[in-house]
Amino acid sequence: MSPCLTLMPCFLLPPGAPAFFQKELKNKEAQEGDDITLRCELSKACVQVEWRKGGIVLQAGKKYEMRQEGCVQELRIRNLEPEDNGYYTCDAGDQLTTASVAVQEAEVLIVCGLKSTDVFLGEWATFSCQLSRGVRPAEVQWWLDGTLLQDSPSSEIGLSQGHVHTLTLKDLAPDASGTVTFKACSLVSYAKLLVKAKPIEILQGLENMDTIDGGEALFECSISRCEIKDCRWLIEGKPVKESPTKEIVSFESGRRHLLLLKDLHVGDSCKVTFQAGTATTSAMLNVKGVSPQLMSNLQY
Repeated sequence: MSPCLTLMPCFLLPPGAPAFFQKELKNKEAQEGDDITLRCELSKACVQVEWRKGGIVLQAGKKYEMRQEGCVQELRIRNLEPEDNGYYTCDAGDQLTTASVAVQEAEVLIVCGLKSTDVFLGEWATFSCQLSRGVRPAEVQWWLDGTLLQDSPSSEIGLSQGHVHTLTLKDLAPDASGTVTFKACSLVSYAKLLVKAKPIEILQGLENMDTIDGGEALFECSISRCEIKDCRWLIEGKPVKESPTKEIVSFESGRRHLLLLKDLHVGDSCKVTFQAGTATTSAMLNVKGVSPQLMSNLQY
């Protein structure tokens, strides 16, 4: 006998007399996630009964457990959910009893909110927010600035174990930077998304150059992505300005950069540097004087 089940004596009825409910079901109120037991008592033992919710016959399983001990009939409902609200009936053939179950929804809390994320151009960013209990999908919204996001190939909305809601933004462009907002019922969580340009890399660095007095020198380098605004040439640490003797050129939409120095003299030997963002490459310029023998050969 179950320790929590108190048996009441059944009436002694004439053989064939119909059973009736000595104790009927009582209305129940409980919190979401609780287990409850509906109990009634018949006047006869070993009566076959049927349990229903509304007009649906209930089956024993993970959700429901039916028990009979003597004249007492029990229905145990596990892990209450809002969907368990309603009227439950114990049907004993020509007799039945009905009671209501009211499930009070547990308060929803944010267990772990959104965290701000920095990513590079073209990468993916995933945001997650964990709630204390499940909510209906219609109660959940994801926003990027003023745009309500829908589940799509570029913005994937998901739900994983533990009531963790996720948003994955794919192939991000620079204009995707903004505020990501998660809303569930009356709860809100915010985070910042920053989409950054990928760091520039030097693919081909500068090479040392030798030239003669009165000659020219061409310095060339290539970088990993198109960039013009964030690039500059330096001579001995000072920015180079275009002039009749200094020509700055870029090709391939800013992937290749050239510096042509003209009319060079011995005193112009220097260190030449190219900067692109935080990436730099340097080389030496060596301007040699013309030897007397070479001058003599040039005169003839």
